[in-house]
Amino acid sequence: MHDELSPLSGEFRDPYVGWAATLVDGLDALYILGFRDEFKRALKALKHIDFTKPNAERVPVFETTIRYLGGMLGAYDISGGEHPILLQKADELGEFLFRSFNTSNGIPVPYYWWEKPHDVLEGESNVIIAQIGKNSTVQNSASANID
Repeated sequence: MHDELSPLSGEFRDPYVGWAATLVDGLDALYILGFRDEFKRALKALKHIDFTKPNAERVPVFETTIRYLGGMLGAYDISGGEHPILLQKADELGEFLFRSFNTSNGIPVPYYWWEKPHDVLEGESNVIIAQIGKNSTVQNSASANID
């Protein structure tokens, strides 16, 4: 249940908030490759991840969007929507991430310091254009689905 594992040393790292990034990001690959037992075990593990409370002070918004949200939605789609836990957990994470878009210009902050109280997040000047494009696409898709 860590982000990155080193199988030879048995060590781990949690650079992506510690929500088991490798497990979540690889869900669709497990399904596509026919590893159904492993896929089902990963879904059981997914149930225990609390996407409302990160295991870090700051959340890398872009990485969290592509690895976690993308992993769950990709697996939901590729599995034909047979596993509602994927959509439930994606919604849980999406609600959390949506707060990172609460900036004066609507461009999400690259790192969301989720424990700091704020009305509107202060934007940052060192944002990678791919982060803006990808996360703005997510925001527009979410807004279109709300309407």
